[in-house]
Amino acid sequence: MSTRTAQARIAIAPLRTTRLLLRPFQPGDLEQLQRIVEHPSVRAFSPVEPRALAAAARAQGGRKQRQTAHYEFAVVVHRTGQVAGSCELVLGPGKSGEIGYLLGRRHWGYGYGTETARALAAFGFEALGLRQIHATVSLDNSRSRRVLQKAGFSWDALLRRAGRSAGPALDAERYIRVRDTPDRGACPKRTTRR
Repeated sequence: MSTRTAQARIAIAPLRTTRLLLRPFQPGDLEQLQRIVEHPSVRAFSPVEPRALAAAARAQGGRKQRQTAHYEFAVVVHRTGQVAGSCELVLGPGKSGEIGYLLGRRHWGYGYGTETARALAAFGFEALGLRQIHATVSLDNSRSRRVLQKAGFSWDALLRRAGRSAGPALDAERYIRVRDTPDRGACPKRTTRR
């Protein structure tokens, strides 16, 4: 089997965690994801138009995810079979990648974000051979920063006017996890000036 064929199989294989299934979008996911994205609490920290909506729309139209440097997944709760949100891993230069995740408001506070971030990191390191993975989060999004800390990511940099949420550009922070870094659940203290 060629490397390209192996990577194509990796792209469509679902990722399983204790409580979640991260799988390619399927017909029927679009409506659930639109409801999630429309909630004001979610919209405050999500991109102006989340790429996950485009991926869900492609699946709704019967088109499968193409093998690219961008892996998009629906986050599904095992117990209910309900779409709880979406996540992505985007490949970058030099064996690096960037993760992103979005969960519906009713799924906050259960550890699903941490479980998702850990699964994406494991996928990037183990299946794709990445050396480092980073994530960018708005300074105003303390919940997401805590998710990354619990998933073994460490604070890396302050990014001025870099946020992708709706409205004006916001300051953001970049967190990073290097291959073979264990999940420690803590992050070094940092001082942020606004």
